[in-house]
Amino acid sequence: MAMSMKKIGILTYFWGHNPGTFLQAYSTLNATKRYFPSYQIELINCKLRRVRFRPSRYDFNIYRLQERYRNHTIYEKLIKLYLPKSPNSVVTFNYETLTKYILSQNYDLIIVGADTVLEILPKHFSLGQVPIYWLPPKVKCKKIMFSASAGALTYDPLDKVYQKALSDSINSFDLVGVRDDNTYNLIKRLGMKKDVPVQITPDPTFSIEIDYAHVERFLYRKQIKFEKPTIAINLPESLSLCQKLVAYYQNKGISVVLLGYGGYASKRRECRFPMMSPLEWAGVHRYFSLEITDRFHGCIFALRNFTPVVAIDYEQRKHTASGLSKTYSLLKLYDMHNTNHVNTTKIGGFEEIMQVTDRALEFFDREYVERRTEELRKDYISFMKKVGQLLA
Repeated sequence: MAMSMKKIGILTYFWGHNPGTFLQAYSTLNATKRYFPSYQIELINCKLRRVRFRPSRYDFNIYRLQERYRNHTIYEKLIKLYLPKSPNSVVTFNYETLTKYILSQNYDLIIVGADTVLEILPKHFSLGQVPIYWLPPKVKCKKIMFSASAGALTYDPLDKVYQKALSDSINSFDLVGVRDDNTYNLIKRLGMKKDVPVQITPDPTFSIEIDYAHVERFLYRKQIKFEKPTIAINLPESLSLCQKLVAYYQNKGISVVLLGYGGYASKRRECRFPMMSPLEWAGVHRYFSLEITDRFHGCIFALRNFTPVVAIDYEQRKHTASGLSKTYSLLKLYDMHNTNHVNTTKIGGFEEIMQVTDRALEFFDREYVERRTEELRKDYISFMKKVGQLLA
């Protein structure tokens, strides 16, 4: 009788319609397939919410509504095409229900991550639940975390019940790779009761080659040409800082495009960039002279396209009291955390922010960024080889 193929399940976010979510799941899946070709590999079909298209109050005209719906269908198609999943989707926050489903799939290895999957969301706290990404000890197969993040979650505010649940979970893993300094500190505070290796690992999107054919076709189809230096602002358009940045650069005669999301309250609709698929979005950053963003993957793909970037943390919930955040830790990998990062709770005002962006342009070292990016890609591969050793 033929033996069944061994299985690897990847437990991560994959259903959200934003480029970072799709690309990290896509990258993790493809890297795992590359290094474990003899295994059946799939995303574990656990979701915290269903994704449906709903008109927004910011759909100010029929063109905008049609564009958003088209983008929704593109994401649904790409998720179906490129992200194979386990059968029978389970949509719930309930820890026991999700655990039961995962146990029924009989995985030989589960990879948890990437993204901020370890963050405890308000809904989890209200239900007294732990996110399923903190797998329980009763899941007995090999388990690793890979580039997982807890966002701004820290140890001390958690009550003892949560502290114990997270500690029991992490101590049942065989290998732990986290994405940022704050998550590393949290894991250490939880207390490792056995010799479980813990290290900071690069995001999986460092492992993929960017296919520029996607964005080139997009630009041709949209008849978009970058005829002069262009600055991309990837912030919510309703944010006053975003509007100030647009006005500042336009008054200097510099071209600006908005890659923003959520809250289309800006009156400067003429510089809003058309919506893109994640595969198009991955390559568009190379056309910009500078990118200003609060997005983790916005920072990554700016750097991966060798474009100067400034990361802005403007929400207290996205950084710890000491100032640690996922964008801060990412820039630290490039030794840019003290020069290209802005925490708006610690900086004086708009003029100081502009000083940071001016320095980011002036002192950008492309050769160093290219070299460091290749080193991070190799670090990702090195950690993947450690995973292979667990399965040997």
